[in-house]
Amino acid sequence: MSKHLLALIVALFLAGGCRNGDSISRTRPAGKIVDIPANAFVVQWVAPLQLARGDALSHLYHRGDDLLVYSRNNRVTWLSPSGGQIRYAADVAGREDTVGPPLALKDVTLFPTSTSLRIFRNGKVERKLELGHAIRSAPAGENNIVYVGLDYSNGGRLAKLDISKPYGNSIWELRTSGGMSSAPVLFAQVIYTASENGYVYAVSEDRLPVWSLANSAFKTDGRILADIKVDDFGVYVASTDSKLYCLDRITGKLKWVYFGGESLNIAPVVTADSVYQAIPRVGIAAIDKTAGDYDRKPRWLMKGTTQFLSEDEQNVYLRSVENQIVGVDKKTGQEKFRSTRKDLRLFATNQKPDGMIYAAAVNGDVYAIRPVLKAGAVGELARLFVH
Repeated sequence: MSKHLLALIVALFLAGGCRNGDSISRTRPAGKIVDIPANAFVVQWVAPLQLARGDALSHLYHRGDDLLVYSRNNRVTWLSPSGGQIRYAADVAGREDTVGPPLALKDVTLFPTSTSLRIFRNGKVERKLELGHAIRSAPAGENNIVYVGLDYSNGGRLAKLDISKPYGNSIWELRTSGGMSSAPVLFAQVIYTASENGYVYAVSEDRLPVWSLANSAFKTDGRILADIKVDDFGVYVASTDSKLYCLDRITGKLKWVYFGGESLNIAPVVTADSVYQAIPRVGIAAIDKTAGDYDRKPRWLMKGTTQFLSEDEQNVYLRSVENQIVGVDKKTGQEKFRSTRKDLRLFATNQKPDGMIYAAAVNGDVYAIRPVLKAGAVGELARLFVH
């Protein structure tokens, strides 16, 4: 394909997009098509969403085959991560409500609001489950079974729900002595959950304790506010006591611990061989998951970064405190390149090892940005494009 033809295709795509009477008509200016040097970022696609007057984008989530874009008015747009096509768009709650992170199941998407779960199928609301208690955590689950943390006057509870029922959805509840900000995790028929008073629990699908520990739980020395993570190797818990714990998921016993030096309230990102922990006001630490001392030392620490964005075979891509994208060597932590654009304020965490970065500006432009490691590509240079 010639450069001129590619430029024409990109320009036509960028100028497209549907509009409605309640939205602000806006056409994004076309970026310049150039030869892409090695160690740069190229725009794979851009979706210029049309927002209602006074609205702005607020959150960006990557969930399987969907990129979900939230606005402040609680309008959600489902985009295709591969091409940026709009699949659906819907108002999932009233403008005054609070909508938490989504749960994408096989055929439906769940949105937790203040006291209900909104169930959407093909972009349309199917039903609303009123739970009668404030929802504290993001939901987890599979098929028609969902787990979610609820607030009670005497503490938090983990609720197991059957969302296929029109009413009487509760199957059981597990009482915890603290609130539950951390999202539960269902892994290998075991539910792992944590409470704000520092306890980590593992129970069977019948609510039976799995770990033979005191109180059937592991206890940290601080509050647990961030989501826990689980894989075959362990359970990863970031605590406000400044420690990142790796627990044996079968026994609950401590396998290793990393001292971050600051209160940890951001969930770790776990990949095939590493754990990436954001440390507030410091940066992101890369920790070897399976090898190292009991008191883990980081493989590297990239100061001035706040969020894991994606990775490929060579690099990890991080968000800087100035909203730049930083390419870092996975082994050494050496910075290899970074973007200069600073107006992208929303980023999704992509755990597929394809290096793709999903970002958005609050005005409605959503981007897929691809790292270019070798010269020879042609496209829109993301680090030089400005409005």
